[in-house]
Amino acid sequence: MLSYDEDEGILWIHPLFGASVSTEAIEKHSIVATIDDCECWDCEQERGPIDFLSSILLHIPTEHGMVIQRLTPSEARTLGNSLISYANDIKSIQEDS
Repeated sequence: MLSYDEDEGILWIHPLFGASVSTEAIEKHSIVATIDDCECWDCEQERGPIDFLSSILLHIPTEHGMVIQRLTPSEARTLGNSLISYANDIKSIQEDS
């Protein structure tokens, strides 16, 4: 599910899956996006009933640990398209300045 405030240019994605925070050591400033395609025992346990190769994992570092958000393909496409649109808007504004 998503919400969009056209006047403010803000997109809210309300993911189907909840986020988690890992306190394991992380590489500072590294944002990672990957297809959830690992078949190791730990990943299988973490995935639970979610089908293999059916979601994207987004890892975002914070001062409290790595936030891990699982996205459906549709949610990931929405986020990706919005980021591309925002980047293109910024480029256009900068070119016009």
